[in-house]
This record gives sequence, structure tokens and C-alpha cells, in this order.
Amino acid sequence: MADQRILVSATEVDELGAIKVLNMIKFYEILLNHDKGIQGKMRDYQLVGLNWLIRLYENGINGIQADEMGLGKTLQTISLLGYLHEFRGIKGPHMVVAPKSTLGKWMNEIRRFCHVLRAIKFLGNPDERRHIRDELLVCREV
Repeated sequence: MADQRILVSATEVDELGAIKVLNMIKFYEILLNHDKGIQGKMRDYQLVGLNWLIRLYENGINGIQADEMGLGKTLQTISLLGYLHEFRGIKGPHMVVAPKSTLGKWMNEIRRFCHVLRAIKFLGNPDERRHIRDELLVCREV
């Protein structure tokens, strides 16, 4: 494959354990080749952002993405959730808090880019939200 970008740089390989490097490389393979993985191709700066998010997770640190609109924060976040699902066995539930005006976009992007994630919009009157919470947000083993 001509374009072999990986999620870690050469200088980071020595700082990380071999297992973590292999997981990140394996996750990159999912980005391109796996039916359940991310459907699409990320730009170099998006891979850097995804690597940063994974490193935050690996070190138990919280972070926030804040840059110009249209640079792929949604895809990077979905990719992180895909990584957690496929390589850490963390299937959720996860909560993405976003403006109401962007909820439809988030739902579409999750369906488009990562089929393995089950997205549920937590929106409605109190009775509808109670139903969503009690019936749809329950993690069930399949």
C-alpha cells in the first residue's frame, strides 16, 4: 500500500510500549480495511488529532478539541469511539454533547463512518427521554 501513515511518529515509538504501538497500527489498518471500522480516509492532521485523543485516553487525561470548523473533529471523535469499541472492548454507552442543531449531522456521520457504533439521539419531552434512557440506552450483550 503506497500511503502507509501510522498513528504514532518514530519518536513516540520509544516512549510507548510495543503493545500500544501495535494497537495503534492495527487500528490504522481498521481505518482503511475493516468492514466494521471507519469508512473513509482521514487526512494527516486528522490522524494526528486521533492519535492525540488516543494518547489522552491511554494516560487517563481529559481533553477538548477546539479548532476551526470543518477540520474533522466529528470524524476524529467517532474514530476514537470506534477505537475504544474495537480495541479496548469499551462498547459504551458514550455521550456526545452537542448543540441541538448538529444532532442530525452527528447521527448521519456515525452511520456513515462507523457502522459498529449504535447511536441514539437523547432528545424529547420528559416521557420520551425516560423511555430512551430506560429502554434504548441499556447495554445489552448480543
